[in-house]
Amino acid sequence: MAKDRKVFAFGIDGATFDLISPWCRQGKLPNMSKLLGEAASGILQSTPEPNSAQAWSSFMTGLNPGNHGVYYFLQRKESSYDFEFTNAASRDGKTLWKIASELGKKCIVINVPLTYPPEEINGIMISGMDAPGTNSEFTYPQGIYDELVQEIGEYVIESDASKFFRNGDYRKPLEPSRGR
Repeated sequence: MAKDRKVFAFGIDGATFDLISPWCRQGKLPNMSKLLGEAASGILQSTPEPNSAQAWSSFMTGLNPGNHGVYYFLQRKESSYDFEFTNAASRDGKTLWKIASELGKKCIVINVPLTYPPEEINGIMISGMDAPGTNSEFTYPQGIYDELVQEIGEYVIESDASKFFRNGDYRKPLEPSRGR
């Protein structure tokens, strides 16, 4: 009987092997060096425009921006010149972890951009930098945040996007941006 294989995808936004490889050889990244030595790795082709919002959305859905609908971290509101923040609700297409979940595979997704609000998956999701803050429902299942804090202490959402929202509500930006 064939053993179930596991897949581990580790993405670093903006990192390139022309930097990572020399640092690994110099011993500056010992854990990364071990990971690269024991696993398959490669250079992915990104979206035509080097923009993290569309690149991560393409990575997670396998679709191009024209099909998943995400181009930037801001998008125009419908029938308006005002902007709103993009998040997981702005994206079309199933994510690879949703497809894997539907096939009975367990998934753990941590700190990936444009994963807020978190999807219900067969596993754990901790939303990335688009989450308004740790006072929001940024994990699935919801109770996993308490376990996370018990294990590792305070969890910091790196960009602290909460400063862009009224009372942590992603639907209410502090000030609407105006296209000019």
